[in-house]
Amino acid sequence: MHDVCHVEYMTQNMARLVDFYREVFGWKKTLDTPTYAILSPKVGPGVGIGPAIEGQPRITNYILVKDIAATLACVRAHDLEVVQEKIEVPNMGWFGLFKDPDGNLIGLWTALPRRRTAPKKTAKKGTKKAAKKAKPAKAAKKSARGLKSARGVDAAKKNGRSRR
Repeated sequence: MHDVCHVEYMTQNMARLVDFYREVFGWKKTLDTPTYAILSPKVGPGVGIGPAIEGQPRITNYILVKDIAATLACVRAHDLEVVQEKIEVPNMGWFGLFKDPDGNLIGLWTALPRRRTAPKKTAKKGTKKAAKKAKPAKAAKKSARGLKSARGVDAAKKNGRSRR
């Protein structure tokens, strides 16, 4: 934990900066909205590109933490400025911002827990269950055949004939 997990470059011309990093480094665009883009290098943290705000830092590094609120409390204990309290990024996670002792803007990030997909073994169990459900259907057919045979014997007895 506490790895750099995301970097943001803020710019007045998003399209130009996105194209530059895609063309020079071959980064893939994984999110593209009118106000924010995310590029993914083959290795390392994702890179966000968004609109620059006058007077704001143009590069922000995000550090992966387990508890943003606790980390911001520690930042305050060092008499540093918290710029953004913990806030949710819908369907992704949470972030917070503070300024380090030199005034650099630093982001904190906690991702939503990932949903686990069913392991392949579970899928096989489902197949076995389906097969077990099919067996009673075979048993029902056998019972129906036995019932027909029994009816035939009963009918033969009534008519005075033997069914052999």
